[in-house]
Amino acid sequence: MGLTKRSIKALFLAVLTAFYGCHTAQKVRRPSAVSLVPSVTETIFAMHAENHLLGVSDFCDYPPEARKLPHVGSLLSPSYERILELRPDIVFVTLPMQKEVKQNLEKLGMKTADISPESISEILNSIVEVGTLLDETGKSIKLRDSLKSEYEKLLKSIPTDGETLKVYVELSGRPLYTVGKNSFISEYLSVIGWKNAFDDVEQAYFAVNDEEVVRRNPQVIILLYKNGNSEEVRKRVGWSDIDAVRNGRIFVVNDPDVFLRPGPRFLDAIKWLVETKSELRNQERGRV
Repeated sequence: MGLTKRSIKALFLAVLTAFYGCHTAQKVRRPSAVSLVPSVTETIFAMHAENHLLGVSDFCDYPPEARKLPHVGSLLSPSYERILELRPDIVFVTLPMQKEVKQNLEKLGMKTADISPESISEILNSIVEVGTLLDETGKSIKLRDSLKSEYEKLLKSIPTDGETLKVYVELSGRPLYTVGKNSFISEYLSVIGWKNAFDDVEQAYFAVNDEEVVRRNPQVIILLYKNGNSEEVRKRVGWSDIDAVRNGRIFVVNDPDVFLRPGPRFLDAIKWLVETKSELRNQERGRV
């Protein structure tokens, strides 16, 4: 829900009272920031610029040190009053998910920065963008170059032989959500020589039905959500005909955040895929 003029005025009055009363400012470097984006929070910590952070969202839980910072609420319904009290120079958001949050913050006179990478190159560029906004360009370039170098080394280790497997990535079990061609997750698959089962869909993220997944017959299924259950997938009506189910190629990622957050840990996601590809390749060789 958007903010009305009356609610905006009430927020400002509450903040002024707190600021001129018992408010004590946290010692941080300027420009100061509040991050409502877990991947941005990870980026800021990875470049050792966390002393710019005044607060984070409730979902910013990595690295563990991020949990110690003041929390300002959820991704879609943050506490605008709390953010105003912290008086950051910048509030980091991601679109389109936080479009309304961005609009509400700007109505309150807050400066926002949209960080929404959807490819590996954009992830690397976003690191420098965040660093530049925090006046930490040097640190951000160093981090970007280090990650880029490690990424290039990783590419050389990817097995080039074997079949190009078709992969269905599941972001949610009910309703079913997956990724299209314009998602960085889809690019991760192509980097290791696999194919997204829905790479013909322009949308980055969207809902699908059971029948469409069965029709596309993926050879590998990856569950990217907490408490993902491969046994539950096997029991779905009609799914026993899917190659991935028949061949026992359903994988649950223990830490889905490394896939879902387009930040410095994107390398961990690709490494997981490389290891899984090698595991499947070795299994096939063992059957010969």
